[in-house]
Amino acid sequence: MKKLLAVLFFTLGLGLLYSSCCDSDNPPFFDYSQLRVVPVTIVSQPSQSSYTAALSIIPDDISFISQTELPELIPSAYGLSCPEPGRDGPKHRLVSVTITADQDFDADHPAGSSLSALFINSFGPPKALTELDPAFAEFFSPEVALVVYCETLPADTSRVFQLTVRATKANGATAEGVIQGVKFQTR
Repeated sequence: MKKLLAVLFFTLGLGLLYSSCCDSDNPPFFDYSQLRVVPVTIVSQPSQSSYTAALSIIPDDISFISQTELPELIPSAYGLSCPEPGRDGPKHRLVSVTITADQDFDADHPAGSSLSALFINSFGPPKALTELDPAFAEFFSPEVALVVYCETLPADTSRVFQLTVRATKANGATAEGVIQGVKFQTR
């Protein structure tokens, strides 16, 4: 009986030690207050069509967050290394992404109006950003970008745009990023 109790306390002690060491240094969630928006030069094109512009939207100004919870008594095996910070994804779910331009895109989309209906999320089933599917429209880790593409050309294809991307999170907070010098290419 003493051996069994000793093994039990040893196992629980190691689990608590592992859990307290790793979780305090590697919070499971991340949050972001800004977005970095960059052009995508190589993207796997959708099979039905070609894109005129593609953007990579990346969480920026990352902060890692933990929540109050009891430590795991028997944590998963990670090869004796602590899990990566932010491993459980964003603290607040993404509810919408809005893209606007600094000048008129076409007759239906004047400067400052949303172009989100023209941009399609490249992950999962192809849907406009106005029809976000929570299963596919999310940052799964701080390093994973949301890639969106546009199939529509502006009325004046010689124009160079500044696009503003705003992500709204479930807690009501927003994060914004700007990309300058966007020229929509003919297909």
